Amino acid sequence: MVDDLPALEAAIPYLAINADGRSTTAALLQLSDGQVRILADWVREGDPGSGLEAIIQEASVVAPKRLRCYAPPAHSSQYDNVGLRAAARGVPVELSRGAGPHSGRSELRALLGRTIRNKPGLIVSSSARWTLNALAGGYAREVTKGGLLTDEPVQGPYRVLMEGVESFAGLMKSSIINEEYPPNWDYTPDGRKFLSSRATAAAEPSEVKHGR
Repeated sequence: MVDDLPALEAAIPYLAINADGRSTTAALLQLSDGQVRILADWVREGDPGSGLEAIIQEASVVAPKRLRCYAPPAHSSQYDNVGLRAAARGVPVELSRGAGPHSGRSELRALLGRTIRNKPGLIVSSSARWTLNALAGGYAREVTKGGLLTDEPVQGPYRVLMEGVESFAGLMKSSIINEEYPPNWDYTPDGRKFLSSRATAAAEPSEVKHGR
């Protein structure tokens, strides 16, 4: 945890959005040299139509301009009845398809145990309290009466929020983020080449406009 983690001016802000009809969630993330920074998060009760616009507006204050929004692939299905994509069109904001949450779960675990240049692979701002509480145990599998763990985490806002984050983490694992933005190679102090997650000026997407 880091107190009041600031947004990096040179890094693209990503918004990992999710919803299940009972709550609408989002986490604001940035990538910097392989490190994932979670700047803030939001959990709103109710369907996306009643909460998404306020989340987008607040996120754009924390990290002005260039918001890039992603959601789990279930929201792109023709059978989706949650209404997240329709709510995004109403803001309006472009909502891109993320990876399946399961594909990003292992990547998120790896980030928690990874050190990059003597810094943790995942850092979370003190402002992102829902994420901090989820990592501290709120996002966990339930124990059955027989003493076994369920296959999936307990239903609720922590799961909705973290599955949105996992969906984004899955994109990092599959290199889709690097395909959208040309890779930026950098070098360690001892001369070893590595792929930097910091976007180059030419690779930054155009500003996302929001509001009516």
